Amino acid sequence: MATVRLVIVSAGNVTRNVIGRLGDRWEITLIDPAEDSLEMARQIRQVDTVLGDGSSRLVLRRAGLEGAEALIAASRDDDINMEACRYARELGVPRIISVAGRYEHLPSYRELGVTVVSADNLAARHVEINLDGRRTQSAAFANGLAEAMEFRISDDSPLRGVSVRSLGLRSWLVATVLRDQRLIIPHGNTVLEEGDLVTVVGATEDYADMVETFTTGHANFPLDYGLSVAVSLTSGATDDAVFAEAAHFVKFTAADSILALHPPLERMEPEDAEALRRRMDQWRIRHENIEISFMPASAPGFEAPFEAAATESVGVVVFPRPPGRRKVVGLIEMSRKRGVPLLIASGRFPYSGPLVVMTGEEDEEWQGTREAIDMAAHSGTALQTVGVLPPQFLPGEKTLHDIRSQISRVREEASVHGVVIRRRILRGNPVRVVDELSTSSLVVMGIGGHPYTYLRPGIVGLMAATVDSSVILIPSRN
Repeated sequence: MATVRLVIVSAGNVTRNVIGRLGDRWEITLIDPAEDSLEMARQIRQVDTVLGDGSSRLVLRRAGLEGAEALIAASRDDDINMEACRYARELGVPRIISVAGRYEHLPSYRELGVTVVSADNLAARHVEINLDGRRTQSAAFANGLAEAMEFRISDDSPLRGVSVRSLGLRSWLVATVLRDQRLIIPHGNTVLEEGDLVTVVGATEDYADMVETFTTGHANFPLDYGLSVAVSLTSGATDDAVFAEAAHFVKFTAADSILALHPPLERMEPEDAEALRRRMDQWRIRHENIEISFMPASAPGFEAPFEAAATESVGVVVFPRPPGRRKVVGLIEMSRKRGVPLLIASGRFPYSGPLVVMTGEEDEEWQGTREAIDMAAHSGTALQTVGVLPPQFLPGEKTLHDIRSQISRVREEASVHGVVIRRRILRGNPVRVVDELSTSSLVVMGIGGHPYTYLRPGIVGLMAATVDSSVILIPSRN
């Protein structure tokens, strides 16, 4: 299982409450000067421990803060907390949460730009909710023996489309469902939908298992777009290579079939038609484990798969990389306008895993990243994330911080799916950086809502036209 590294300063009461409630995907290291406090924490769950002062940079480095995704500073001493937070900011740790020992010190924490909660009896719950973006609320009752939680059903939740009865909950029950501002008191046949805000009530002792149930992700790309991978056959020399990569892509994702579009046989020369029939038979034999449908194209050239997507369940269209930027940009525009993902096949497969590039343009890049996580989860490969900083000048803090925050968000989302992340932040031209790193990776990029032209191809157009690896481009489903 992929994990997210968390460093916690202090092994006191707040910390012990937090670690008992976090799921297994968190890899936790505790820092405390008292061995007995660390031992009490080890009795709750498996954690790494460092005996020492949480304000010491040497101790924080020994605890792995430099590579951590999150820091919780929960000491009763605000000076220790603030020093740990300050160093975490310098290292670029994306998520920093502190528990303020004294109320009057709250402004000082906020000046550091960190999330701060008050040290009251709800501190552990506030810390936990700030760590887990898929949970919205949590509250204990019945003298702490029971818990109520709110979860949002995400688009990748395995519970989407599942009835309440099918959940098989034993010591928990679904109390309410809020859907489009309408309150539903659910029964066994109530089916959970994307966007539902679900309130679950049950025994505190099963809290961690329930969090895991409602926050786990499910890999389903490209099923939200369509079931099949569409290939346009030209009876040319590239057909074999493109068909073979399309077949590999089906196995790499949750797609279930290939839709092969060919020129109408009656319009072809008899010998050409017969040759295409023989190749169809060969493809069926060669890829006998994949459902393959052949269909005459209703439109010429590049338009054929996109036209088919209007009437068939097409999740991805596949083309060999055309010569020249102009044709590549034309394909991207078709993909953007029709809302169908586009795989520009280079013949470099099997894929070692998906690769996403991050330049700080989070909204556009996140569209591709979500689907890249899906592909990595389905294929059992690691996801390579590459943050690229501008080459012509030293980056400002905001650019570097934005990229680190993006990577942290990806790491957290990937851990939900059990996907391992390999991270790098480099400086240079994004196209050159990715071309050097991608080798056998599948480059995944999101398509923005703006038009792409020959003169304004953007990073997406330049990447798709230039890098040697195959590139899949993901338009917004909206």
